[in-house]
Amino acid sequence: MQKNTNCNILKGFSKESKRTYRKILIHCILETDLAKHGAALKKLNLELNIAASKDEKLDASKEENHIKCLGLLMHCCDISNPAKEWSIYRKWTNRIVKEFNNQYDKEEKLGVSHGFYNPKTPLPEFQIGFINFMVLPFYVAVNNVEGLDLSKPLFHLNKNLQAWKLQLVGRSIRSLSSASNINLKSDVK
Repeated sequence: MQKNTNCNILKGFSKESKRTYRKILIHCILETDLAKHGAALKKLNLELNIAASKDEKLDASKEENHIKCLGLLMHCCDISNPAKEWSIYRKWTNRIVKEFNNQYDKEEKLGVSHGFYNPKTPLPEFQIGFINFMVLPFYVAVNNVEGLDLSKPLFHLNKNLQAWKLQLVGRSIRSLSSASNINLKSDVK
């Protein structure tokens, strides 16, 4: 394979700058590991609380926080699907669920234990859980970092969460309506 020197985005960087770039890139990629999500959220909330106890804020504009904030934002991007406008969110959710179902089937065939996904969980409950326990708490915490504004994705998160809850209400109403119809039919003889 021939290297195309026109595609080298690090062309002109010093060795030290390349090392720094690599370090930042690796940090950001590792921050997308969902296995680290809980610990990352706990650490961020602790840092926010410590800053608040000193009557300060965790400030994204301070140089010592730049790499940390890049990692936080990369993780936000990684779990961002529910923070998008509904039509985009739903399209990608369908694709993700299809991918999860395929993965689940492969794990079944291999006899491998499954992760968090259960294809029997109805989509509204699955998404409500994902938003409430993973995405929303993380976005709220990151939004509390001075200089990071996640108000627009938080708006969509809350709006999408309500849309899923309305689907649950609709399903409950249909279920109650069906049960009432069955009861009414059994009372009529």
